Amino acid sequence: MRSPFKFLNAFTRNDHAAFFAREEEVQRLYEMISKNRLIMIYGPSGSGKTSLVQCGLSARFDVTDWYPLFIRRKEDINLSLQYALIQALDGRGGADIAESVEDIYATYLRPAFLIFDQLEELLILGSEEEQQQFFRSMAALLQAELPCRIIFIFREDYLAHLYRFERIIPSLFNRRLRVEQMNRTQIEEVITRSCALFNMKLQPEEEVITQITDRLLAGNQSLGLPYLQVYLDRLYRTVFQKTYQRERKGEELPLLEISQDEIEALGVIDEVMEQFLLEQQKSVQSTLERSYTALPDDFTADVLDRFVSFEGTKQPVPFYEKVDGIAFGLDLFDSLLRQFPKAALVSCLELLERSRVLVKKDNVLEIAHDSLALLINDNRTTQQKQLNRVRQRISNAYQEFLISHSLLGKAPLRTIEPFLEQLEPELESGPLAFVRDSIAAVEQAERQELEQERKKRVRNRNLAIIGFTLLAVTTVASLVAFVQWKRVEQDKREV
Repeated sequence: MRSPFKFLNAFTRNDHAAFFAREEEVQRLYEMISKNRLIMIYGPSGSGKTSLVQCGLSARFDVTDWYPLFIRRKEDINLSLQYALIQALDGRGGADIAESVEDIYATYLRPAFLIFDQLEELLILGSEEEQQQFFRSMAALLQAELPCRIIFIFREDYLAHLYRFERIIPSLFNRRLRVEQMNRTQIEEVITRSCALFNMKLQPEEEVITQITDRLLAGNQSLGLPYLQVYLDRLYRTVFQKTYQRERKGEELPLLEISQDEIEALGVIDEVMEQFLLEQQKSVQSTLERSYTALPDDFTADVLDRFVSFEGTKQPVPFYEKVDGIAFGLDLFDSLLRQFPKAALVSCLELLERSRVLVKKDNVLEIAHDSLALLINDNRTTQQKQLNRVRQRISNAYQEFLISHSLLGKAPLRTIEPFLEQLEPELESGPLAFVRDSIAAVEQAERQELEQERKKRVRNRNLAIIGFTLLAVTTVASLVAFVQWKRVEQDKREV
């Protein structure tokens, strides 16, 4: 059953009536973007950065004031930008970014707003070449002084990663907006106004609002917007089912009365999020096992794990619809597809999407929100985390090898070799050959070292023999000389 709350989805312009407690940030953002051609929006995961732009800022503009293009990296951010420009121009342009931006203004008489959401994906997953090309393109746009605005949205954890691009865009850090998570006052405002909007009667109101807020904060000072929406979504669906014993019909908003008992039964926010994830994971696994009896118990968990990066962030997976099924833009599922039917994987992905754990947008599948990605990362076993660290180490070392041609040394190989047999089926030919060549080079170096050590021992032994021989000869010669001297001395006395 769907509730009127956003759950893990970002707010859009159509949700403006339900977007509360962000008026101050929206005003600051509006003033900032009105005066500057490049701004950065950053903050903690779940602080509502995307919603602030898609809903808050969008509602401040008339449709004739701007032409927004929301762009995600997908497989390559430069290709995604070109594709967005081509779509905006009905198939024209795209190759020359500056020319396409100018064409958008000439066509629609509105400035283009290039909004790069979740830019950390470029910093985490993009190659050095992709990153350099992107920031050079942005610098060229800014220098051309076209009717265009650029907005970078990203998690604050990756702010420091951008400093090295300041030499390409000197004004990169001139205008920044940090979006904080919601504090107690803001949370209480969202609860109060949302409940009024969606016909939810809290009894007693003040006490229930305080109780909900306490359950959400759980001793913290602030909370991410998705956690608040997930909690209210689950509360709404739980009370609706209990009250009406049926599914919600369309957009209806019948009266729901919520007491302190319902809040007590629901639990704290961490329990709500984890319970949601485990419930959906268990449900999907159970459904799959009815059709595919050979699947392991952790098949669904393994599939989900591949949508989370080594750092615990979302890892979007491009896909393409084909006549014979679905093809993926990344090789994340190769090892699974070698062991299990492709139909099982496709069914798993479809079920996870229907359960709102995964979302599909513009030929990209991904975890619904970073909050779920963090939860999946926290639930990884020690072995999974070790494997991921080794995967990351191999990936980083291989990228360095392509530039410097330096193989792995003995110390890093010592941490990789225990997991190599397990990782071999999923490693691409390039990285796998790189690791094997590194092992061979280390073994060759060890053999050479042993041979040198053996030669050194032989040389030392020979030197010792020579030294002993010389010592013996010297000793004998000294004895002979001494005996002769004694005889001479004796002969002198006799004379």
